[in-house]
Amino acid sequence: MAIEVEHARTRPVLSERQRQVARALERGLSSEEIAAELGIAPRTVKSHCDSLRRTLDVPKRRLIVPAFRALEGRS
Repeated sequence: MAIEVEHARTRPVLSERQRQVARALERGLSSEEIAAELGIAPRTVKSHCDSLRRTLDVPKRRLIVPAFRALEGRS
């Protein structure tokens, strides 16, 4: 007799830097502005955004903010 185990979908976990980038996007900052604020390269901001898109399972950068808000329960 096989026992089926249903796996609950786990909530995405974001690093502190990803949260900083997401909050900056939420404020409407550009990659260059985020880079200057966080002391990182604009290319690194793009890399964080790509990672956020994958983690939050959204196809476009502009959808990061609503997905981030939903993750934090602030829809």
